[in-house]
Amino acid sequence: MRNSSAQDVNFAFDGKSAGVDRSESAVYTIPAINSFELISSRVVTSDEPYVSLIFSDPIKEQSLTGLIKFENNGPGVKNLEVDLNEIKVYPSANRTGDYQLLINKGIQNYADGN
Repeated sequence: MRNSSAQDVNFAFDGKSAGVDRSESAVYTIPAINSFELISSRVVTSDEPYVSLIFSDPIKEQSLTGLIKFENNGPGVKNLEVDLNEIKVYPSANRTGDYQLLINKGIQNYADGN
């Protein structure tokens, strides 16, 4: 449950009891309830690849045109899809290499009063 301040959650598992020779641990930060931020991003490779952006809150219905774009030498943005707190960024062309995605602070969540 989110509080008025950010909190760390420790996650750990040991697979020995299930006969698996693997253990892992990680710390996840849960943002404060009044904080809207990008939680994670990852490239999804499929028939139509995209970048998945996960935010701390559901995204408010709004025009995202110009709010998310690839750096100068990157592909353009063909389409943006919003699903609750996820924005899927579809590039206009499939490219290999490293590209920076620029995310404008103008993206709003449902908690924004505007």
